[in-house]
Amino acid sequence: KFFPGDNSRDEVVAHRQKYKVAAMNTWKVILALLDPIADKRKSVSDFFMVHAAVRIETPPDLLRYIIETRPEEVRQPNDEGRLPLHVAANASTHAAESSYHYKFVIDELLYSYPDGAASTDSEGKLPLELAIESEKKWIGGGIKSLHDVYPDAMSRVKMEEYPSIQRALSFSTNFAEERDSCDESVINENGIVKEEHYDAIMLVQKSDADLGDIVSAMWANEEDGGVQMLGCVAITSLAKKYQSDQQMLRTIAMSAVNTIVNAMKNHPNEPAVQEKGCAALNLLAPADNYREVSFAASGAVASIVAAMQAHVSDAIVQQEACSALRNILKYGGSDRATVIASVSGFTAIQNALFSHPGVQRVQEEG
Repeated sequence: KFFPGDNSRDEVVAHRQKYKVAAMNTWKVILALLDPIADKRKSVSDFFMVHAAVRIETPPDLLRYIIETRPEEVRQPNDEGRLPLHVAANASTHAAESSYHYKFVIDELLYSYPDGAASTDSEGKLPLELAIESEKKWIGGGIKSLHDVYPDAMSRVKMEEYPSIQRALSFSTNFAEERDSCDESVINENGIVKEEHYDAIMLVQKSDADLGDIVSAMWANEEDGGVQMLGCVAITSLAKKYQSDQQMLRTIAMSAVNTIVNAMKNHPNEPAVQEKGCAALNLLAPADNYREVSFAASGAVASIVAAMQAHVSDAIVQQEACSALRNILKYGGSDRATVIASVSGFTAIQNALFSHPGVQRVQEEG
């Protein structure tokens, strides 16, 4: 837009005009690409965001945001008569590298629209049928979640063709399976084939646990304080391992920071979760402000301060939290000092010092 009285040089005005035309043309191209009416090869349902997000390994926090902001699409079938729940259930297990990814996806969709479990697609298939046919796992693949919401769907499955599902269904209580870190091919004394990474507790404690598996297990079991605490410990171990590798530490932080914050927010009264969460964030502080990593926007700083406020008498929580804030200040400078001040962080540090005068580590870190 040009304002009256603009007396810029002719060459400046010409440059502005070219930029304006280029920007308008670019916007027209974007609109054309996004317009299903203009592209006869595409249907309107090709542009359903929730359907697209569940096909791929969308980061858990982003997927939750998409589902929460587009609830109407969760109930809307595509041209194949499939809800996002059908799409997720039918997705290839190879589309996700993380063991618990599809459990999280299916749980989120069921939470938003539980009736979807009883809905059939254009071929008359229920989500549970599609999940079993796509060879998903009983727990990590979300089959148990679908069964819990609509158990009648299992009557449509030819169980003799899926013996592992039949065995799991026979012993589908929370602690029926022996909690042992054996291979998927191993059968225990009850005749149950143990699912690979079946138990999230065991998964996050594995010394060679993959970051993707740890993160997906934490999101898929966010109500379990034990999984959250041990997941934070596992992330801490990975961060320590790559402390001298800046790029790897940043890669870890990109998925781990939001996961840790989610754990701390869901278990505010669990001092062990708060302590281990603060310790993990402390080690990941050098990655703050790298790409989408933000200790401010993610709520990491606020969660650390909230832990201090909720557990004033716990010296270990105070120590880990003070250490984390100290490191965040070290790498974030005045910008992060402002954020810490805005959530009463410095007051929390003072309270920690006054409450634990005889605890050396609290005094040192505070």
